[in-house]
Formats: sequence, C-alpha cells, structure tokens
Amino acid sequence: MLGLRPSELLGLAWETVDPDAGEIGVRQALKVERGTTVVRGP
Repeated sequence: MLGLRPSELLGLAWETVDPDAGEIGVRQALKVERGTTVVRGP
C-alpha cells in the first residue's frame, strides 16, 4: 500500500512523518544481521 520494504517500515521514525503534507521520509531501515538488530540506510 505504501510501497515500503518491511525493513524500511520497521525503521520509520516519527520525525520523518509529516501528516499535514501526507509524506513519509525513509531515512533508515531496521535489519537483522548475524542475529543482531542494526539500523542502516535504506
């Protein structure tokens, strides 16, 4: 529906959401690498 990858959706932060403009900024992604959760660029 939004066109986001699951890792991008999980990495969303409230400061990147602008409900007045109807925009969401994707600046990070949450991923699991070698059993550890990391936040990286999309």
